[in-house]
Amino acid sequence: MNQILRKGWCPTLERPMETGDGLLVRLHIRYGIVSAANALVIADCSTRYGNGLIDLTSRGNLQFRGVKHKEYEALFTELTQHGFTQEPRPERSLYPDYLPSLGYLPVDVDRGTIGLGLAFGRLDAAMLKWLAEVAQHYGTGALCLSPWRAVYITQVKKAEALRVIETAKDKGFITDSHDSLRMIQTCSGAPACSSALGPTRELAFALARTLPDLLDAKHTIHVSGCAKGCACPQKSSAVIVAQPEGYDIAWNETASASPDHIALSAENILNTVRSAL
Repeated sequence: MNQILRKGWCPTLERPMETGDGLLVRLHIRYGIVSAANALVIADCSTRYGNGLIDLTSRGNLQFRGVKHKEYEALFTELTQHGFTQEPRPERSLYPDYLPSLGYLPVDVDRGTIGLGLAFGRLDAAMLKWLAEVAQHYGTGALCLSPWRAVYITQVKKAEALRVIETAKDKGFITDSHDSLRMIQTCSGAPACSSALGPTRELAFALARTLPDLLDAKHTIHVSGCAKGCACPQKSSAVIVAQPEGYDIAWNETASASPDHIALSAENILNTVRSAL
């Protein structure tokens, strides 16, 4: 069996990582481009071998969650048969030139480029399958996975693009660049990640719902399950880090910084961030 990593290393297809919800298996997608056919394979594998949840990483890669040990070898075999292997990490400059530098949505409907955002980079098998079908029926037959946690489909006729965007809203995609969910970065948190000291996603959603008027490209929030800060290595206006006794906050810092507030409850987090931003 391939090596299984415990913690502290980037997982790959060949070397999955043990997490709180099973094995984490990351596919390095060359230049961030995946064919619709391969996207359908990924969607199918995520439900048959994992828990059906897929993460789009900040480097434009895809990772399976919840893969059981006994299912990993079958997953590895199927994916390699479809041509998936470990790829070197591509340079950002190699991403297609139609990708906006800041991940704007929905890009340019008149020119046929649609951008659909993912809340915290998370989608499920049904969402990925729908994206693949849209790319097959209306676009070039490929998906471009952006490091800004958005998926782009190109060469879609304007009338069809508008219909796709409306449908995407109902399926849980983000279609507005200014949506407050896009101003918050968060990891899976506890219990999905065994390194996390507390839950993160519930707090991140609460922040987006209660502070939409305060969040923009200059006022961003990072909610991290631990001081590693995997979801966002850059500084954020507010970085909130889970601790056993609550949440710490640091301003204009990374997750590893010394906190300005310690051991706050989720309710106090909301009030403290609102008063500071």
